[in-house]
Amino acid sequence: MPVDMISQGKALAKSSAMIFVIFDFILAMDQKNLIELYRACPAEFQGKIERFLKYSRPASGLDVPDPYYGGDTGFEHVIDLIEGASEALVQNLKADG
Repeated sequence: MPVDMISQGKALAKSSAMIFVIFDFILAMDQKNLIELYRACPAEFQGKIERFLKYSRPASGLDVPDPYYGGDTGFEHVIDLIEGASEALVQNLKADG
């Protein structure tokens, strides 16, 4: 592997770790994302990781489904889930002041 690719990889790993320091919320779209985020996140920042759909609590569960497998309405369903969770998250943030 060329040296510049190695240094780029190290820089990416370092910047990825900084995500957990910089942001107040790290939102996982599904269970797989959640597991990967917990693996990558230092223990002291794991409290920032949440499921995105926890804010809207849809009856279909907490995973945002892959819209490509949702048939003709897959993308509409996913955008509805994301819009609902986004609105609920904003309301939650406003309530917390």
